[in-house]
Amino acid sequence: MSLRSSIIIQIRAEIFPSPLNLHNITNAFARHNVHIKYCIIFDCHVHIPSAEKPTLTLTQDPEYDVMFAGEAVTFSCAISVQSAWTYLWYKDGSKVTGSSDKLKVQIRGTADQGSYTCKATRGQNPAFITDSSEAKQLKVQRDKVFRKSAVNSHEV
Repeated sequence: MSLRSSIIIQIRAEIFPSPLNLHNITNAFARHNVHIKYCIIFDCHVHIPSAEKPTLTLTQDPEYDVMFAGEAVTFSCAISVQSAWTYLWYKDGSKVTGSSDKLKVQIRGTADQGSYTCKATRGQNPAFITDSSEAKQLKVQRDKVFRKSAVNSHEV
């Protein structure tokens, strides 16, 4: 995983009164009749790496250009970073049922045709969600058409 950027958080910690700081603070506020009992400032360094977003690869099995009613197709969503992912599936931009890395579609008719994509998510409050995969277009025809080859009558 390559690092794209990082966030650095710095917090400083000191406890007053220390002899040097107390003297400077007391002199600064002396004419206002201010008395400082104590003050705490924290100093911490935190480095949070920010990585590239994981990418998704969507595949279709079988990879036929046209599917027919009664057949089944399986879409698989692979992610470039391994972890505990839950998958989100979409057809024509609307969410469909499924949370594993595979979505099996039993084709009933042309209503199953459309553009299929996936996303992956993990964590909560808020969850991390990847960008969408590239779409796979599923084309469906109602009935299989078998074409008979013409037999030349003068061939034996």
